[in-house]
Formats: sequence, C-alpha cells, structure tokens
Amino acid sequence: MYEELYLSGTIYKKRCNFQKLIDKLFSCEWVCYIKESFKSNKSVIRYLAKYTHRIAISNHRIVAVKNRTVTFTYKDYADSNKKKELTIDVLKLMNRFLLHIVPYRFVRIRYYGLLAHRNKKKELESCREYYNVEPETPSNKRNMSWQDIYPEITGIDISVCPVCKKGQMILVEYFGRPPPV
Repeated sequence: MYEELYLSGTIYKKRCNFQKLIDKLFSCEWVCYIKESFKSNKSVIRYLAKYTHRIAISNHRIVAVKNRTVTFTYKDYADSNKKKELTIDVLKLMNRFLLHIVPYRFVRIRYYGLLAHRNKKKELESCREYYNVEPETPSNKRNMSWQDIYPEITGIDISVCPVCKKGQMILVEYFGRPPPV
C-alpha cells in the first residue's frame, strides 16, 4: 500500500512517519455515517440547484421587517428539520447575505472530470460515441429567437398569461432599450 501512494514532499515520505499516522488512525474509534444515496438524477439536480442557482434567502422566507430587525423562517436541522423563525438585526442579516456573493472574477461552479474545460470537447465526443448519440447541430439553434428557446429550456411558455393561463400575451411596446434578438 505504501508504494502505491504519492508521498514525496510530505513528512510521510519516510515509511516510519507514515506507519505512525496509520497506527494513530487505527487507534481511534470511528463512527461512520453514510447518507442514503440519491434516488434519481432529478433529486441530484434538485440538491445541487440549492447551492448553485438560488439566492441566500428568498423573499417568501422574510416574515417581518421592524425597528431595524428582520424576522425570517429557517429549517432547524438539529431539531428534526422543524421550521422556526429567527429575528436578527438588519445589519447582521446584510452581513450574512453578503457572505454568499461570489467575489469578482470568481465562479460559483467549477467543472471537473468530463466537463472540465480542458477535456470537455474530447470527452463528450467519446461519451456520444459510446452511447451512440448524435450531437445537436448548433446551426438550427442560432436561427431561433430567445422567445422560442426559453420555453424549450425552462418548460415555461412566456406567451401565455401567467394569471388566467389561457390568454396570449402580445408585445405592444418596449420601455427603454429593447432586448437583443
């Protein structure tokens, strides 16, 4: 096992140091908690979306704003996932909120493995070959407007009235600069 590990540049490159570490780890009593795996690919996406595509606190969680304090709901994981309310100073809430903003030039999602930018083209091509999947032709997508692409991606038809779900919404005029076509 020792020969299979890459230990140069560490204090464990000496076999006796590595063996001391192993002995120390085996002397501890370990408690292993293995969380139930995801049931489907949709549950994986739902789980990851919580951390990648949502804001720190949604408007529906804010209950009240009074006298420089904010009351909001949260899920207490230590108490059987019960929904509770917390009231804190508005500046403290702003501080917590700002901790979730990614600094300039940082990205929220990094890609590894198949989707790493360095490998993506080659690896996706080999996956398509393995699963016998034809790549989409980008030419037909380029000719589509954003109004045509949006429902395809999100499943939301923006031309249908959001209130009655029957009537068609028709663009009458733009206020300010029109969006790109």
